[in-house]
Amino acid sequence: MNHFEPSTCTPKPDPVEVESTGGPSALGVRWNRPWVAPALILAVGTVVYANSLWGDFVLDEYYFIAENPAVKSLRFWEYDLGSLRPVGFFTFALNYAVGGLEPGGLHAVNLAIHLAAAGLLFALVRNTLAQGRLAPRYGSSARGLALAVALVWLAHPLQTQAVTYIYQRLESLMALFYLLTLFAFVRAQRSTRPLAWYALSVVSCALGMGTKEVMITAPVAVLWYDRVFVARTWRELFRRRLVYYVALAGTWGVLAGLMIRSWSSYEHGGVLVKTGISPLEYAVNEPAVILHYLRLAFWPRGLCLEYSWPVSHDAWEIGPPLAAIAVLAAATLWAMVRWPALGFLAGMFFLVLAPTSSIAPIKDLAYEHRMYLPLAALVILTVLAADWRWRRSARSRGEQRQRRRTAAAIALAAGVVAALGIGTIVRNEDYRSALVFWADNSQKRPDNPSARFNYGKYLIEADEPGEAVLQLNEAIRLKPRLIRAYLNRGFALMQLKRYDESIRDYNRAIRFQYDLPTAYNYRGLCYEQWGKLAEAIQDYNHAIELKPGYADAYANRARYFFTQKRYGRAWSDVRRSRQLGAEPDADFLRTLTSASGHGE
Repeated sequence: MNHFEPSTCTPKPDPVEVESTGGPSALGVRWNRPWVAPALILAVGTVVYANSLWGDFVLDEYYFIAENPAVKSLRFWEYDLGSLRPVGFFTFALNYAVGGLEPGGLHAVNLAIHLAAAGLLFALVRNTLAQGRLAPRYGSSARGLALAVALVWLAHPLQTQAVTYIYQRLESLMALFYLLTLFAFVRAQRSTRPLAWYALSVVSCALGMGTKEVMITAPVAVLWYDRVFVARTWRELFRRRLVYYVALAGTWGVLAGLMIRSWSSYEHGGVLVKTGISPLEYAVNEPAVILHYLRLAFWPRGLCLEYSWPVSHDAWEIGPPLAAIAVLAAATLWAMVRWPALGFLAGMFFLVLAPTSSIAPIKDLAYEHRMYLPLAALVILTVLAADWRWRRSARSRGEQRQRRRTAAAIALAAGVVAALGIGTIVRNEDYRSALVFWADNSQKRPDNPSARFNYGKYLIEADEPGEAVLQLNEAIRLKPRLIRAYLNRGFALMQLKRYDESIRDYNRAIRFQYDLPTAYNYRGLCYEQWGKLAEAIQDYNHAIELKPGYADAYANRARYFFTQKRYGRAWSDVRRSRQLGAEPDADFLRTLTSASGHGE
């Protein structure tokens, strides 16, 4: 027998799943025209994310994208920053090949991925509700319910971090492959050519493994879906689809190979190794994070990119969230036995979160983009619960009144989508510049040293050194060994001509890390502006000794040689700085040319 053979008969519905609950669904309107749902998804997504296209680089995006050699070459596998998640970085490389690294182009691709994922979610939910065990209950309203799910998920403000934060394309792209893996499996069950759909499912799963590690749960999700919604028994499941599941499990080899090849990337990113958090500490702190995610799912206020969620060792802080999650997990296990479809949805929330919110330690305990796909399970549960409640209330009512209530329910659903969409538009405004973004983040998480540091950094770039010093003071108070904060505060103090304080900050940074070339270079610059040229040249020389390819140090040293009328040495350093990618100040070059009587 062909191991890919689809089921030839519709599984008998479980009584609990088709038990009559009253009148027709509130969203039972027949959306007969196939273009309606895609058009609404496209329109809503475009409207709520239009203002994201002008967002700036934030957090680590510039380093991971703009300064990443893997992004600037289609031979991405040759570079460490990209070899662990090659599929996602390949899309960044395509962006660069087509239109450079303008944020607008990167944002446009992120939005396209989000729209495609919403479309797949719609198709997956519609097919699940319209076929098999759930068809008697939801068949007539499957399209409307699926559209409500897709639009709520699409417009939800909690999704902004995975869509508007450019680097988290990896999260949304992984989710796209995850949904495609499931959808292709579902289509295979009703197709006359199932092999093509099974193959698409396996290929999509492999691509997801090459995009982000959370995809590790996808084969389990497909197997679970199969047993709940398709196969009557485990024996039937493996008898019909054993080869498919062997192939699907084989995609774990893709992820394992990438992880082994690029293990050093985890150390660099603070994942699994050298995080400073044990698996047990991580596990007992994550329940509070998960409860926070749940709160944001139902009340998305106070969205924040950089939480720096503190690791707690206080039993009174750890205990209540741990107990709450234990109760939810127990309820999920009970539902898996009593109502398998409900248990599947609740379980998928925990399953997809498991790689980032269980025992595998990650330096950052909380990031909202991790809820991108788990939010789908919560939205489906909420929409179906609302539909169930409406059906019960609609029982034994006249046809005319039912029509009015249906119109009211649709209007309410549209209002929810509109409210969520407005929240997304407002949140996207925070991304319009790094300065605005970090001002918002610092206000929401005032005890976050990273947010304070970044806000101070961009205040310096905005020529606000006084305000920058205040933010960097807080960053240092919260994290006294934050070397970068001393460097930036030293620079801001130098702009304020408070040279003695600036030198003290650079000295502190050097005490923390004596071989830091940046500290010597900027201390030399401070000495130069203070008029202490002998100290300045010593620091420039030492910075170059520590980092022979330090372009800015050569450019700074060229100015010193100019003041000593050593024009040949000045031109030599100018040439070296240019070779290394820095361009000395144009006014200085004109002055040097005039004083030396010739150019290079």
